Amino acid sequence: MKVTLDISLMSKTKLPIRDLELVKEVLGDSRVTDWEIFEFDYPNCMFHELGIFVENYEMSKSTFTDDLNYLTQILVEIVEKISTDVEIIATDDDNGNFVDEYQKDFENVEKCTFFVTKRKLNHKLFYVSEQKTHVYVNFKYTSLKLYFDL
Repeated sequence: MKVTLDISLMSKTKLPIRDLELVKEVLGDSRVTDWEIFEFDYPNCMFHELGIFVENYEMSKSTFTDDLNYLTQILVEIVEKISTDVEIIATDDDNGNFVDEYQKDFENVEKCTFFVTKRKLNHKLFYVSEQKTHVYVNFKYTSLKLYFDL
């Protein structure tokens, strides 16, 4: 099944050009082939958003864990490679509500499908820790739960 992913890199400052190039490099070196990047800079918001829209990301029930791990590795690599301190919100649905909630309270991320951060959060959604980066996963509020009977 091909899914669409909505990925938001949230940062307190706008990403410099070199960081943007590194994000594109990581995506270009991956098996994620159909992606676009958009910058959002909404007035009166605490965080800047770099949106990555991935279309046609192949996932199947039999390879779901491998697909999930691969996606996690890409997101962790982005966080660890760029110089700007970012946190990533990612889901297979429009993540606008998650981003809005994050803008209001960046501690409230439990509903996010994927949340990638260097912070150690204190909730049960912990998935994996890679060196300095932690990944939290929650399928309760996502279409993936329905597609793959999670």
